Amino acid sequence: MPRRSNGPKMRSVMRSPIGTLADYPCTLCHIGPRIVASMSGPWPAPVQVVEPIKLGYWPFVRQLLRLAKGADAIVLRGTSGFSEGYVEAVAALMIKLRYRDPPLVLVSDASWDITSQGLERRLPAALRPLLPRLGRWAVHLADGRHVVYCVLSTDEQRLFNQRWGIDGARVRFTPYFASLPTQLVASASDDGYIFAGGNTNRDYGLLVEAAEDLDFPVRIASSWKPSRRLPDNVTVNWLPHDDYNRAMAGASLVVVPLYETARSVGQQTYLSAMLLGKPVIVTDAPGVRDYLQPGETAHVVDRDPVALRAAIDWVLDPGNRASVQAMTERARKAVDERYLRSHYFSRLWQVATEEVVSRSH
Repeated sequence: MPRRSNGPKMRSVMRSPIGTLADYPCTLCHIGPRIVASMSGPWPAPVQVVEPIKLGYWPFVRQLLRLAKGADAIVLRGTSGFSEGYVEAVAALMIKLRYRDPPLVLVSDASWDITSQGLERRLPAALRPLLPRLGRWAVHLADGRHVVYCVLSTDEQRLFNQRWGIDGARVRFTPYFASLPTQLVASASDDGYIFAGGNTNRDYGLLVEAAEDLDFPVRIASSWKPSRRLPDNVTVNWLPHDDYNRAMAGASLVVVPLYETARSVGQQTYLSAMLLGKPVIVTDAPGVRDYLQPGETAHVVDRDPVALRAAIDWVLDPGNRASVQAMTERARKAVDERYLRSHYFSRLWQVATEEVVSRSH
C-alpha cells in the first residue's frame, strides 16, 4: 500500500476570514493547505475542484484518488446519496483503501437520516428494518481517524456518536446558509399570502389545522399529499426551484412547520426568508435555535396548532407592524453577517485547515 507524498514542513500563521490559526509546524505553504473539493463555491483560498456531475462516476473517483496523493485535505459532499449512487462515499472508501496514510477527508453536511429513503422505497417491506444497521455499516466502512464530519446543528453534533458510533471529537458544527439571487432579494414584495415550502420533515397537517378559518391565503410549495380536504384558503402545489424562490419572495409571512426528528432541516428555507426580509415562524425542532433567536429574529413556537395560529395572528395584526419590521431587520442583518454561502465555505475551509494543522504536530 503506497504512502502519500508530503511537501516540506514549515512554520506559518494561517489567518482565515473568520478566525486566526495558531503557529504550528505543518505541511502548509503561505496560502494554506492543499485542498481538493467536490463542490465549487466561494472558497476563501485556492481549492482544486473536481465535481462528479462534470466528470461522471468512475472518472471522478479515479481523479480524486490521483489528487489525494498530494493533498492535505479532501472535502466531500455528505448529500451525495442514492440518486448519485453514493459516489462520494465510494470515493471516500477508495481513498481509505488506497493509501496507508490518507489525507484528511472532510464530509460536509453529514446531517443524515439513519435510513435511506431511496433504498426504503425499493426494498421489500420485510427488509426495511435492516436499513438502520446497513446505514451504520456503510458509514463505518469508509470511516477512519482521518475522517471529520460537519453537521448543521449542535444537536446533531452532540448525538452523532450515539447515532453512528463515531468519536464525537471528529464532528464539527458548520452552520448552513441562505442562497438567493441578489436581484430576487432586491425585488421582494408583499403580495398578501402566507408561504410554506419544502418536503423534508415538514408537518403541513399542523399548518393546515392552524390556518382553519383564517381570512388569509396559504400557499404550500411541496409534493405533500393531504389526507383530507383542504380549507378554501389553502393550496398545495409542487414548484420548481426558481418558482419556489419567487413564491417565497412575494409572501407576507413564511411559516416552516417541522417534525421533531433527530435530523435538522429547514435551514435554507427560513434563512432565505429572513434574507428576503420576511417575518418567519418556525416550529421548535433540532437545530432551530442554533440559527434563530426566538422573539428577536423569528418566532419559534411549540408544535401545536394553537401556538402556531397565535404567532400567525400576531404577525398579521396591523397593530404589530413596527415590531414585525424591527424583527425582520434584525433577521436580515443576522443572515448577512453569519449565514451567507461565503460564510459556509469559509467555515469548511477553516475546519479543514485547523484539522490539517492538528494532524501535523
